[in-house]
Amino acid sequence: MERWQKEKKALGNEEVVATGPPAVFVVGKVFDHQVRLEDSGGRLELHVDGKLLKAMDLIPKKVV
Repeated sequence: MERWQKEKKALGNEEVVATGPPAVFVVGKVFDHQVRLEDSGGRLELHVDGKLLKAMDLIPKKVV
């Protein structure tokens, strides 16, 4: 949590309200928006104001 406090000071308008692996990485407010980064079965998902904004694989798929 100490690392998040340092980042909060650096960004100013960010408030980290919860952290904890493995399901949710960080939940907080950034520029008056609710933001959540989440591990969803090997995919990293970015949610802003409750809506899925971006999802990407954490482990790249093998090309055959």
